[in-house]
Amino acid sequence: MANVSIPERYQVGVSRITKLDIETVRAIRAALDAVVYHDRPPKASSVIVTAIGSVSPPEITEEDYRKISEALTSMYVVQSGQDMSSDEFTEGVANALEALPDPDLRLEPSERETFKEKLSVLLGAEMFAMLSKVGDLRAESEHVFCHARILTDVRPVFGAQIEKGPVAALIMHNLKIAFHLSGRRGDHDFYVLLDGDDLSELKEVIIRAEAKAKTLRGMVKSDVRLIGEST
Repeated sequence: MANVSIPERYQVGVSRITKLDIETVRAIRAALDAVVYHDRPPKASSVIVTAIGSVSPPEITEEDYRKISEALTSMYVVQSGQDMSSDEFTEGVANALEALPDPDLRLEPSERETFKEKLSVLLGAEMFAMLSKVGDLRAESEHVFCHARILTDVRPVFGAQIEKGPVAALIMHNLKIAFHLSGRRGDHDFYVLLDGDDLSELKEVIIRAEAKAKTLRGMVKSDVRLIGEST
């Protein structure tokens, strides 16, 4: 069996799962499976916090919501990356939790099987698998868009007699596009200089792409969840 460790920052969150009763865990799972969205997929941690909050388990605090959500998101990423079955992974996490030096966080042997059941129920939510696959598909391209920014400024144009000041001015736009390289950490970026006509052309290209997306949405079956397109 592959070794599973619990980084210190996630230990409290994983341990707090033991404080949830199984009915609360199933209610959280039901809330996760009921998540509906038609635009960009939300961050998994935000969805989990909302799901736990909708159940409002009395045995944990709102701060615990966040810690549990971060721990669950991290655990799913690890499980997927190591290609482990649910049984193998929950067994590994239980072993790691039993071995923690802090007695307040350590899993008691009597809680082991119940904890594994709770963890399996939570990590079995369809949301995790779907968001993971969406991330994989997006990362298959060599360059993955991160964010963009346009810096606009005025550039003076001087004549032969510089001391008389500028005789004209240009309004220019510097488009910064930041991106990730597939499979690598860290951002990269490049700049493109634009004028007013370039901005208009870029706007038309975007409007055309949005129109294409609208047409394609109409071709997709109503029971298929669309991701990454505004409604």
